[in-house]
Amino acid sequence: MIDTELVRKAKATSGIIKEIDNAWRDYTSTLKNSIFRVPFKGEYNARVESDFFLVEGFAGELLIDKLYYDKQMYQLKESIKHDNYRIFGVYDCTGDFRHFITEPVLGVHYLGMSAADIGAPQVCTGDISFNDPRTLEELQQVALAIKTSFRVINLGSLGIVVLPDEYGALRGILSNKDTSKEEKLKQLCAKKIITKIL
Repeated sequence: MIDTELVRKAKATSGIIKEIDNAWRDYTSTLKNSIFRVPFKGEYNARVESDFFLVEGFAGELLIDKLYYDKQMYQLKESIKHDNYRIFGVYDCTGDFRHFITEPVLGVHYLGMSAADIGAPQVCTGDISFNDPRTLEELQQVALAIKTSFRVINLGSLGIVVLPDEYGALRGILSNKDTSKEEKLKQLCAKKIITKIL
């Protein structure tokens, strides 16, 4: 039971003490929220960007040399290559996985600006199934699967198309929203940008 006599005799809390107490609570809350948690231990290439932690999962050559549509594979007349291609897992400040981005942005399977708003479109992982990567090895396995899947342009599942100027004809056909997939395929074949693999 509360000692009502002591409560009655207690002095009111000083306004200054209340202000100091509230300021201290705000300071410690801000400090706690600004603590950055790395997703996993070990040595790896990573950087902090716009309150997100980018962990490199793949670095090497990207090759795009095939196109797939309606159970048929086609070969690109000119393969698209980039030597220094990197795939990053994006983690938030609590260490939770968000999605993948690439540097440079190159290919045809991107989803628009990322939720992280770090200036890069999010990678569409398509049919690649994975749990949130909790180790560097898991992240590297998924990144390698993404890099491998990017080798084939899936005409039935195009996202944002980002291709260099020297592939302007291919880029123009693929990124045309007013053209059906079938018409795109006809145009690609007519311009001899692709050839059917028998």
